[in-house]
Amino acid sequence: MYDYKNDMRMKEDKIMKIIAGVAVLLLVVYVIAITCFKETVDYYSALQSNTVMEYVSFRDKYPDSEYNQKINRKKSLLEESYFMRKQKRNTVKAYNEFLHAFPNDKYTARATFLRDSLLQRESDISLIRDIHEKHPSHGYRWIKAYLEHKLGVIMSYNHV
Repeated sequence: MYDYKNDMRMKEDKIMKIIAGVAVLLLVVYVIAITCFKETVDYYSALQSNTVMEYVSFRDKYPDSEYNQKINRKKSLLEESYFMRKQKRNTVKAYNEFLHAFPNDKYTARATFLRDSLLQRESDISLIRDIHEKHPSHGYRWIKAYLEHKLGVIMSYNHV
């Protein structure tokens, strides 16, 4: 004898299993889509902010991202632009600001050298000014000779 209720229950169970399977599949697709979309959103967010910190943060968060090459290029351009602006100012303060912002950058050695050169120049100017104030009647050749013989400091005539 045919049991209609039992047959309907079995069909309902099969339908529920299919619906559950489809729901799990949709959930997996949703999670994958959100994960990929999140990376894209974070990439465009980093581009919008256009700061080195955001670029580094994105790279740290997504080390295997397809966007990392573009992020590295943007970061490098931003660092170069920042260095060029500081170099154009050519002050100790500007180079210190750069070195504080980018302590391990490809321009760090150059910025350090330029800053130290400016500091040395300021020191030289102060030394030459002091000698000139003590001996105002003497010219740059005498001051150069004085620096070499009395203080052991060697400078070119142009520098003096």
